[in-house]
Amino acid sequence: MNENNFLQELSTDLGELFSSGHNYDVIIQTEENGNIKEFYTHSLILCLRSPYFKTALSKNWAYNEDGIIIFKKPNILPEIMNLLLKYLYSGTIELDKQKGINVFKLFMAADELDIKKLSDYILNYITKKCETFIKDDPIDILQIIFQYEPFNYLRNYCLELIEMILKYEKSMKFGNIY
Repeated sequence: MNENNFLQELSTDLGELFSSGHNYDVIIQTEENGNIKEFYTHSLILCLRSPYFKTALSKNWAYNEDGIIIFKKPNILPEIMNLLLKYLYSGTIELDKQKGINVFKLFMAADELDIKKLSDYILNYITKKCETFIKDDPIDILQIIFQYEPFNYLRNYCLELIEMILKYEKSMKFGNIY
């Protein structure tokens, strides 16, 4: 067995630890439409993989109930938190299986939780797929791009793209090409 196989096995085992929730000491609560979703996690893994969790869990930002830390993150959707936690445990993420809006939300959550390598990876992915995402879900994507600071450079790109589309439509309407 080569070194790569050992790493894959470790990744799989840690992913199963997240899936099973055995021996958890942190419950992360998320919320969507008033429904609370709980994730049974492990402070050791959270702290090792995210400076945000390292700080948050050490400063008692969370409620401790009988040795279990209750950590509330109502601003992160359950679906997004699930993807982030799978990444933290296994080191894997499949962005191609996500809708564009979810990729943006995943970036914002990774950025908030200070998961630097993941947020950098997602931002690079978004840059490559931005035009497709805007065509698929223009209103929601543009709202995020124009409200969220890390997307400053995408704003100019989007404005140029919109200008190009408007010029094209105008040229088609009036029969002249710019």
